[in-house]
Amino acid sequence: MIFLDNMSFYFEKMSGVLGIIQNKVFVMAISAQFFSMVTKGIIKSVKNGKFSLKKMADYGGMPSSHTAFIVAALIGVGLEDSSGFASPLFGFGSVIAFIILVDAVKFRGNVDKINGNVTSIIISSRLDDKIQNPKFIAHKIDEVIGGIIFAVIYSFVFYVLFNNFF
Repeated sequence: MIFLDNMSFYFEKMSGVLGIIQNKVFVMAISAQFFSMVTKGIIKSVKNGKFSLKKMADYGGMPSSHTAFIVAALIGVGLEDSSGFASPLFGFGSVIAFIILVDAVKFRGNVDKINGNVTSIIISSRLDDKIQNPKFIAHKIDEVIGGIIFAVIYSFVFYVLFNNFF
């Protein structure tokens, strides 16, 4: 009997997971990231003169999809929470957003420097035909700012168009 109760509880909770598609903040953040990646792919394709789906998922580039994701989620929390932009959840989200944005520029920038040194070692060891390192993985400040602007505009459009669907 306990087993059946536990199974019933488990399936009830798991069916609730599917309810996440009804979560406006989640849907807005995920879709902001997806469309920023599409935008990044288009921008990179125009610069390179040829279209490549792979360019959408590359690290770095304009706009930063990590930034678009976290800023859209943050705006969604501010708009959805009963306390709005003064809520503790928005404050917590702001701290997380700051960490992600600093990571995108500073930490990954240091990884780029280390990667450059590793690439030099690989080339001097004549292993460059066997080992491939990514060229750049960090964001520049303008790419992060582009991600913020993208997220603000996207969040506004999302709320105007889809607010009544949720």
